[in-house]
Amino acid sequence: WNHPKYGFISPATFIPILEKNDLIFDVTDWIIQQVCNQLVEWREKNTPVSKVSINIPGKYVTNPHLVDILMRMIKNCQLTTDQIELEITETSYVGNINEAMIAVENFRRLGFLVALDDFGTGYSSLNYLKNFPIKCLKIDKSFIDEINNNKRDYAITDSIIDLVHNLGIHTVAEGIETV
Repeated sequence: WNHPKYGFISPATFIPILEKNDLIFDVTDWIIQQVCNQLVEWREKNTPVSKVSINIPGKYVTNPHLVDILMRMIKNCQLTTDQIELEITETSYVGNINEAMIAVENFRRLGFLVALDDFGTGYSSLNYLKNFPIKCLKIDKSFIDEINNNKRDYAITDSIIDLVHNLGIHTVAEGIETV
């Protein structure tokens, strides 16, 4: 967030404040609206965009309001659900894994793309890869930052990529900034 007075503020700083003050759902709803409006603008300008990802806070994954706001915005903006990828962090599943699995399956049934974000930073379980109907896994940038200098980061990242490719899951490594 580029604040006019304080400059750039990391999400690691402002997201916990939003969560503590019960504002994260409202902000997420606003983000969903902005993403849908942006997709409409790009469509009107004939700018080709296949999809846009939206990070969904853990507590919001199982909240029925999330599906309501997504479907309302999709309808209002005349979009299709496959234009939106919902990024869900693996730590959001820990609270109630059964409810999260049902929610993710519902998102997929509605046509949304679902990605498992920040893989490797929480309680990484191979059970997530086995049971969750995800199409994409995003490897956290903490494994990428030192990949050229740290054999363990390289080995872990390489193994994750091999594993998920063997499962037919698309992989994104976050934070790649150099060749």
